[in-house]
Amino acid sequence: MVPWERERSFTATATGSWGRQVCVGTPEQCAGDYAVNYLEYVSVTHTFRTSVPWGEIGAIASASLLAVLLVIAASVLLQRSSTNPAELRSG
Repeated sequence: MVPWERERSFTATATGSWGRQVCVGTPEQCAGDYAVNYLEYVSVTHTFRTSVPWGEIGAIASASLLAVLLVIAASVLLQRSSTNPAELRSG
């Protein structure tokens, strides 16, 4: 078991890859006119873990929930006065 598998839900993985052409011949072959025949593309892939900012996510979620609750409370207070039967007009 990989040591960080337990923390998988608290981290995210990112992968980066890059590559380059490398001459795989002898020094004489790589310096000659036909060096292009000895070139190989070598790619490197690196995977690393990044931390997830749970504190910031929690703060934003809490502020959003508070804003929604304040809007609901204000609408309930205004709804009572606007639905009062004494406020109905007869036309």
